[in-house]
Amino acid sequence: MAESVDPLSTSLNRLCLASATFPARFCFAQDFAETHLRLEINGEMFKTPITGPAAKLLVSQCRQAPFGKGSETLVDIDVRKVWELTPDQFRILDDDWPATLAKILEVVSQKLWMPKGVLEAKLYRMLVYEKGSFFVFHRDGQKSDRMVGTVVVSLPCKHTGGDLIVQHGKEQERLYARAAASGSSFSIAAFYADCEHEVVKIRSGHRVSLVFNLLVAPEKSTSVAGLSETSEPWREAFANWDSKLKKVAILLEHRYTRSSISWDLLKGSDRETALNIVKGAKDAGYQAGLALVTYARKGAIDPSGGGRSVYSHSLNWDTGKSREKPSRPYEIYEHSIMTEFWAPGDESQGGTKPLKFSMDEVFFDKAFDFHNPSAEEADGYLGNEGVTAEQWYHRAAIVIVKLNRKK
Repeated sequence: MAESVDPLSTSLNRLCLASATFPARFCFAQDFAETHLRLEINGEMFKTPITGPAAKLLVSQCRQAPFGKGSETLVDIDVRKVWELTPDQFRILDDDWPATLAKILEVVSQKLWMPKGVLEAKLYRMLVYEKGSFFVFHRDGQKSDRMVGTVVVSLPCKHTGGDLIVQHGKEQERLYARAAASGSSFSIAAFYADCEHEVVKIRSGHRVSLVFNLLVAPEKSTSVAGLSETSEPWREAFANWDSKLKKVAILLEHRYTRSSISWDLLKGSDRETALNIVKGAKDAGYQAGLALVTYARKGAIDPSGGGRSVYSHSLNWDTGKSREKPSRPYEIYEHSIMTEFWAPGDESQGGTKPLKFSMDEVFFDKAFDFHNPSAEEADGYLGNEGVTAEQWYHRAAIVIVKLNRKK
């Protein structure tokens, strides 16, 4: 947070802290009162609850699931040990399944603070975990520009272990599928696409899940500008803009990329925060824009002291395909903050011009999460020089420029 005694800074710091006290809504799990589902898999018929012998037969129809690493797709059971089927290998036979899925999406929308009726689910995989199966911490790849998360529907099949651990920034939740694990009914879980997650080792039995990509349908999406929220504290802050600051960027909590930053794709609490800031600024006579703000820093790393490697490398965690841990620079040579990209349909005056920010002009800067960059590049040892790493942190922000006030 900016430490200035500037009155606008004081007000924005206070409002950002108040916004950060809302309960985390980046994931959830709950049991679902549905017990029966019929499946056809490569000509074999299965129905829930899935028994132990049926689960073993199901495994025989599957392949070992791969994972992404950089530009490669690999199979490594030290990283991911689970069986999978693709949607072209099985069919859901129940005529009422679309209605059941619609009910699941209603629950997901409510729990993840998304507008009612805008979400759709696209079947991605069936995953079968047996005794000893697991998947280490990872982030799902962005399989569509409009993908905002993942929904997991665990089918009733007795097992122990296999809990889902979901992490967003410094917050972590452990999600249980108790009904599915007992064999009594479905369990559902959902989390946003920028969350890291892990499936812990199965101790006994089989965990059988249908995995869906969670999308915002273009024809159902809602514009932030079309919604109304309580925003009076933000209006008061901007109405009294008697400040040395010429512009401000208020960071949102979730990660976004160029392809996924859009008013209608804002996740969870970011939607409410953005609504309040935009409406408050507008009521005070300013226009607010949604932008992708990039913090770039370059510094020295020590490979022998917990850094990555003496060799050059290029990593991108926003793609969900990099598993390596980022470097920890021990000395920062230079850094900068800029609006790299403005969201489509942005109405702020000045359009899409890049803007350079000082740290005093950036609020809720803990959202940069300096332990988790979006991307990193590093050079190996060059002659007598050490190893230098450059890191980029991409975050969405609401940007307000003082000159943009409407008279």
